[in-house]
Amino acid sequence: MSAPAAFPPSRGVSPLALVVAVVASVAITATAVVAVTYLTGRRATAGGGGSAPADAEPYSQTARVEPHGDATGVVYYPMPYGSPPNLTVNPGARYLITKQDELGFTWIDRARLKDVGHLLATAPELARMLPKGEEPKFDGEQPPLTWEARGVRAGPGYLSMAPFEQTGTFQTDFGQQGQVNFPFPYASPPNVELSGAHREKTVIVECTVTGFKWKNGSEGKWQSEYGEVTWKARGIRATQIPTGKGG
Repeated sequence: MSAPAAFPPSRGVSPLALVVAVVASVAITATAVVAVTYLTGRRATAGGGGSAPADAEPYSQTARVEPHGDATGVVYYPMPYGSPPNLTVNPGARYLITKQDELGFTWIDRARLKDVGHLLATAPELARMLPKGEEPKFDGEQPPLTWEARGVRAGPGYLSMAPFEQTGTFQTDFGQQGQVNFPFPYASPPNVELSGAHREKTVIVECTVTGFKWKNGSEGKWQSEYGEVTWKARGIRATQIPTGKGG
């Protein structure tokens, strides 16, 4: 198994800010308190106004995701962080993290890039993250994705941003594709899970704040490959109606 790939937090501390804190402090003890407060509470004015206490210890969370053939997906942390945590995924050679914040992350399966070509075409930064040269070879069977996040736990302001859940059904048929619109939009693309006896060959190929697209890649050989599929979306509900596609 490949070594995990680590994704450090997206923000760092400005050296100039620390210098100003030192100059403004009267004593060494006061300087240390100011520096620690800035490091752990620098997200106090963003994303809901929560901040972690200055003496907070690093908080670790881990879980396993079963992709079930999906090319991409979203994971929401059970407990949000005060700033983007250090994230490790395994197998790191196969799963690419395309977005990360205090609430969770988005992943793409490199073995199914043909199913997310629309994302690569509209986001050049994703294409630059892919390895150059010969395309890596992967096993046909899709392995589970194991992740571990470690960082400063969010304060009370973030805890109020409880994930919003919606569910519904649609009809899938072999060789077909379609789109499902959420009754209520999300602030960012939610995590969508498919279930049911006919979920066999149906995968999600794109998810936005307003809905998702699915594709049935079967040839209609088995009855379980077509019929009714149940979907469940879980994410942060939008506070205003999106003006565009979003995501």
